[in-house]
Amino acid sequence: MYRLKSRRVPLGGWLILAAFILLLCILEQASNTNLLSNGITSQGVILSEGTDFCGRPSSSQLATGGAESFSVQFSDQSGHEHTGIISQCKYSGFNATTGESVTIVYDPNDPTTFAPLNSLKAGAPLVPIFIILSGLITLVLLFFWIRKRRMRKASLHY
Repeated sequence: MYRLKSRRVPLGGWLILAAFILLLCILEQASNTNLLSNGITSQGVILSEGTDFCGRPSSSQLATGGAESFSVQFSDQSGHEHTGIISQCKYSGFNATTGESVTIVYDPNDPTTFAPLNSLKAGAPLVPIFIILSGLITLVLLFFWIRKRRMRKASLHY
C-alpha cells in the first residue's frame, strides 16, 4: 500500500508565515487608526439584512449558514447619500435590525470606506496585542533561522 510521506514545514516557511501575519496586523491597525482619527461620524439607517458567505460561493457545502450583512445608508458632510454593506465577516460584533439607526465613521476623502463606530472601538485594543504577539513570534523564529544558517555554514567549513 502506498503511504504519503509526512513532510515537516521548514523553519523558513514558519518565519515567512509569521512575518505575513505581522504585516496583516499592522495594515489592519493602520486602516482602523486612520478611520478613527481622520474619519467623520454620521448616523446611518439599516435598510435591509442579508447573508454574507464571507467570500465563499453560496452554493458551496462549506457555506452553510453564513454571516449576517446589513445594507446601511448615510449622508456625508455635503449631504450626498451613500449606501454600503456592513458584514459580520469583518465586524463580528455588529448587529442591527432593519430601520435601526447606527453610528458609522467614514473617510471624508472616500465615503465608500466606512465602518460601524462601536465595532471599530471594540476591536481597537485587540489589534495591538496581535501585533505584539506576532512580532515576538517573528523575532524568535528569525533568531532560530539565523542560528540554523550559521550552524550550517560552520559545518560546511570543517
